[in-house]
Amino acid sequence: MSSANTGLEAGDEESAWTFIGRSAVAAIDGNNDAAIEAASRATAMAPDAFYAHFPLGLIRLRAEDFGGATESLERATEIDGNDAYAHY
Repeated sequence: MSSANTGLEAGDEESAWTFIGRSAVAAIDGNNDAAIEAASRATAMAPDAFYAHFPLGLIRLRAEDFGGATESLERATEIDGNDAYAHY
């Protein structure tokens, strides 16, 4: 676990942003399973938030879960089709 995760461990357990941060740290550390778990928790907490679905899609893509990645990225696009990142 990287030192960057130390602050996130004490994060607000009621905030999707905490889990997005944890997901990013896990992804950087190469732990796709932990990254997907944290990002999935963020989407459960904020089901209508682009910022939760988009990173989950990217991590699923990295983990070669193409069906899951498609689902997450399509949901991100449904939420905010004007965000350019949603189309890549």
